[in-house]
Amino acid sequence: MSTPSTRALILGFALFSYICVPSTNAQDGEDSPVVFLEVSCMKSLNDDYRDVETEIWQPMHQAMVDAGQKMGWAFYWVMYGDRSMCDHYTVNLYRGADQLDANVNYRDVFESVHPDKNVDEAMARTSASREMVRSELWRMVDGKLPTDFTYAHVARLNVTDGREYTKMENEIFTPLRNARVDEGLHQGWARYRLVSPTGDAVPYNTGSVIFTNESLIQWGQG
Repeated sequence: MSTPSTRALILGFALFSYICVPSTNAQDGEDSPVVFLEVSCMKSLNDDYRDVETEIWQPMHQAMVDAGQKMGWAFYWVMYGDRSMCDHYTVNLYRGADQLDANVNYRDVFESVHPDKNVDEAMARTSASREMVRSELWRMVDGKLPTDFTYAHVARLNVTDGREYTKMENEIFTPLRNARVDEGLHQGWARYRLVSPTGDAVPYNTGSVIFTNESLIQWGQG
């Protein structure tokens, strides 16, 4: 079988914070809601940014996960790869279109989680700490999401023959990745399809992620 034409962009992410409802297999069946990811590329403007995410936003995302308003949230630092535009990423996970399209009042969430803080001051601190360069919406195609991990090894691919690529993934890489998870070598994996934005200006349309607890450098050598 010939390898479908692809162009890959490789990034390595180190995890700072991760919140996710337990899920061994994110796509549990044909009738299961699709898992969506809202991925935001962030450029830090000062050293306060990581504290902003973990002190202000992480408790808010935890409250929304607890309330069933989203499936999970993650905050990453780009450990290797291009950091010129984005040196951090935030990822919001939604199970199904209902969670994705829900109109959440973040002011109400903030006031319930941080009753002793001023929401306008917190938002001003957020804006001063980072620039949101872009956001993307991805749809999960297959995979096993981890409950705990340290690193994410990300490949963004431009797939020109989707049918041949899917066949190759299902026949070769899906069994291999599942075996590595079962053996404890990896904590999870996932394959995604880009929903938005699309077009010739976007250099990729597919993504894959391997989640590990070991050094990304060691993983690349092993």
